[in-house]
Amino acid sequence: MTASIPHANGSQVDTDLISRFIGIISARREEVLGSLTRKQVEIRELPQQEVADQGDRASNAQCRDTMHADLARLAKEQKRLDAAYARIQNGSYGICSDPGCKDQIDEERLEANPCAVFCRDCATQRDTTGNPKLPRGTRGTRPPRH
Repeated sequence: MTASIPHANGSQVDTDLISRFIGIISARREEVLGSLTRKQVEIRELPQQEVADQGDRASNAQCRDTMHADLARLAKEQKRLDAAYARIQNGSYGICSDPGCKDQIDEERLEANPCAVFCRDCATQRDTTGNPKLPRGTRGTRPPRH
């Protein structure tokens, strides 16, 4: 028999499943923190002196911009991982964050993206309509013409 814990939406969640996702999220968080640290060191080690050659200046600026973009992406991922861990702690992990939905997020979706906050239907709606505020049941429908 598999142990389960109460979920924020009243359902029961397999503790082995939650433990597995805690491991996945923790491992990825450690990778991200390591990458953040390495990127910060790389940025500090970039040459700070002005170079005379315009091509070298452009190359250095592009390199610096790329590193800063990487740093921002990693910091954003760290926040998403921290938020996923917080949802595990408060019992809302794996529940769609759409206020009108609250369905469980498929295990396959969480496998692909452990930080997923929306079920497949709500994520698709947001991607295709660009309007996260459409009420449930109107997914994929066109607005009336006036």
